[in-house]
Amino acid sequence: DLKITFDMHFDAWSGTTTNEYLYIEYCTGSDWENALTFLADAELGAVDIPWGNNSFLLTGLGDLDTLQIRFRTAGTYSYNINSWYVDNVSIQLAPFWYVATTGSDATGDGTYTNPFATIQTAIDSSSDGDVVSVAAGTYVENIDYNGKNISVIGEDRETTIIDGNQAGSVVTFENDEDSTSVLSSFTITNGSGYSGGGIFCANSSPTLLNLTISGNTSNSTGGGIVFTSSSSSLVNVAITGNTGNVGGGIHFNSASSPSLENVMISGNTASQDGGGISLFAASPSFTNVTITGNTTTGNGGGIFCGYTTISLVNCILWENFPQEIYTNSGTVNVIYSNIQGGEINIGGSGGINWGEGNITDNPLFCDSDNNDYTLAENSTSIGMGALGVGCDPMDGG
Repeated sequence: DLKITFDMHFDAWSGTTTNEYLYIEYCTGSDWENALTFLADAELGAVDIPWGNNSFLLTGLGDLDTLQIRFRTAGTYSYNINSWYVDNVSIQLAPFWYVATTGSDATGDGTYTNPFATIQTAIDSSSDGDVVSVAAGTYVENIDYNGKNISVIGEDRETTIIDGNQAGSVVTFENDEDSTSVLSSFTITNGSGYSGGGIFCANSSPTLLNLTISGNTSNSTGGGIVFTSSSSSLVNVAITGNTGNVGGGIHFNSASSPSLENVMISGNTASQDGGGISLFAASPSFTNVTITGNTTTGNGGGIFCGYTTISLVNCILWENFPQEIYTNSGTVNVIYSNIQGGEINIGGSGGINWGEGNITDNPLFCDSDNNDYTLAENSTSIGMGALGVGCDPMDGG
């Protein structure tokens, strides 16, 4: 497994009104895969990303002959990008700590042949830049990164489970962890906390990859996840079947501006507002996000916005109750997305920028009754939402 680090600066024209991106991609064969995405968000005025150190981890490479890495800019208008610089690129083997259900915290030393039994013991033993590699199995514990910028990576999110045993948030980030702090390839479940039943993230901006966050509860905000003062990145994450008072799936609190890409938010419930998502004084971006089947007894079955500006790009919002989106202040910017009922299904007194490329067609989920939200081959929503084509053509319904 390899850790790639680099210094980066990204500068977009200060007068731009469009979002511009820098993608860091890698190739080990014939196809390029995305590793990191940086957004210069014009709506936030954050058109300049200052020099900083960044990293990502490549795991499961096996015998590798060639590794290619590229830095690619893209956006609405490429001429709005003034410049971008990359320096001090390095590739190194990452120090590893191993965890397995067959291990021991008493006699183990964290090596592959003598692993620890708990993830927290491995975290406590690690230092910045290290990797905690967790074998398949169920780990009944509540983990805290304790300010360490490390990667905790499960074998596979379908088979590697962290069960919070209803003893608090399953995973905690609250000590200035940055984007090099990674949580990847787990199911996070059975957490129960005042705020953030599955993941509690405050004053930290970790990277969350390839996760399923399900079956968690909160007595207040964020049944699945809560973000406060966070600019986290979520990629390939499913947030399903969580419950909270405000924000059944996710709650974004003050000064948070996370980015969500290829994220599924479904079947979450809130007793007050925001069945899928609630936001207060936050400015996240949503790209290829599917929000469906979320409910609340208040407002905003899909999304509830308060004092918030959000952008939806290539997203699907469908069958959320009572509205797809409710905004009592702030602005919702929508382009190239499919929202059931269109602008009529966006309630409240906030502003709506209904941009180009939006549709209101049935997305033709392959089998939503059984939580299969891939798209039929004849769906007009292909290219939108978190998932691609998963079945043959269907009737329009």
